This record gives sequence, structure tokens and C-alpha cells, in this order.
Amino acid sequence: MYMGQVIAGRFELGRPFESSAATEVFLARDRKRNQLVIVKVLKDKNSQEALLLQELHHEGIIHPLCRLMVPEGILLVEEFFPGVSLRQHVRKQSRLLAEETLQIALQIGGALCYLHEQKPPIIYRDLKPDNILIGKDRAVKLIDFSAAKRYVLREDQDAVCLGTIGYAAPEQYEDSHSQSDTRTDIYGFGSILYFMLTGRDPDGKEKTFQHIRFLRPDISAPLYQILIRCTKTDPEERYNGAEGLLYDLTRCYGQ
Repeated sequence: MYMGQVIAGRFELGRPFESSAATEVFLARDRKRNQLVIVKVLKDKNSQEALLLQELHHEGIIHPLCRLMVPEGILLVEEFFPGVSLRQHVRKQSRLLAEETLQIALQIGGALCYLHEQKPPIIYRDLKPDNILIGKDRAVKLIDFSAAKRYVLREDQDAVCLGTIGYAAPEQYEDSHSQSDTRTDIYGFGSILYFMLTGRDPDGKEKTFQHIRFLRPDISAPLYQILIRCTKTDPEERYNGAEGLLYDLTRCYGQ
């Protein structure tokens, strides 16, 4: 696909965003409604991303507008959310103050809580700064649900190992022989906290998270304990899901 191309007589493709072997993403104009949208081409016609997103309705999750089948695959049209990635937002400041970190973290936690409360729970599986948009007044949107899946009870391990190094939980790696669940997202959340507070991508080592106090001696003990609990190597030592995490974050924010 290319800039200027009109899809389904309606969506005029503009500048492309970063693409991969599996997807192409464009800023586009919906000629019918005269508004900007995001057009995502899913080259795998068996992709469940569009169907999954159509079932979700939360202010912290990007909203799909329609889904079309095209020769190139599945055309997923999403709302245009003006903002920058969390990575760009943090880089502008080198790192975030604890108060702003908590404001953003509470919104991410709220979106995760919504996903984990679905029946069966939805596991996002790829929390990273590039998949979080920050808009006006620090409003947050989770984007890119290509790695998300519904939790299936009694699966021995994930069929496909997905995630980003430094943000993926240990059980997401091929040699773990484990299954990802809600606690997998908790680990990614802890890694996001570390990034916001330090401006650095984590390396996935438990000791690195524990040493954050050397970089940020100003963060409170409750916030430090939340981060440490989220990033435990053993899933049994993390929060079971986002509800407990959100409760502790709320209490932390009020202190």
C-alpha cells in the first residue's frame, strides 16, 4: 500500500508509520466523515487482533472504528489519538517525577484491570513504552493488540513466544516452558514504571530493578515496593492481577 491510495473508496492513506513483516500502519483520512484515522493492515488474515479490539470499550484502550477484508489482509481502522508514545514523552524530560509517573501508571493500571476482568481474562503481553500513547493532560491509550490473547486454562505454555526484551516477563521466553497469564502483564507494568522513573530501558534482571534507589533515591518506599513486587522473576511473588496493583497504586498516590 502507498500514500495517496484510497481504500474501499473511503480511506485515503497518508504518511506511513513504522511497519513490520506482519503489519503496515498509516495515518489516513476518512473521506466520509472528514476525520483523521489510523489504518492498520494486518497481513495475516487469521489475525484475531481486530475481533478482540471490537469487544473492548475502555477509555484507556484505542477504539476500533471498522474492520474490512482487503487483498493484502485485514484492514483495521482505529480512532486517531493525538499524542506521542510514552518513550517520546519520557525522553523529552529524561525521566519523570514520581507524581507524573503515578498519574500515568494509574491509567495504565486501569486499562489492565479492565482487560484482566474480562471472561476469560485478556492478557496484553507486550507492555512497552512504544505501545502507550500520551495525549493532552497526560491521557493514556494502549495501542497494538497484536500480541494480546484470551487466557486459556490448562495450557502448558504459550504456543508463540512474544514480547520485548527488558519488558517481557521470564515466562514469555521460549525456554521457560510456562504459560503467560495476568501476572505476565504485571511484570511488564513494573518494567514500564522503571522506564518512567529512570528514562532507561530495563535489562530484565531482578537486581537492576532492586537498584533503582541508586538512580532515584527520592521515590517513596511504597512506590519502590510496588515496582519490586511487579518485577519478581517468580510469577507467584507478583500481584495476581491488576486489581490489587491498582489498589496499591491508588493508596500510594494519596500519600
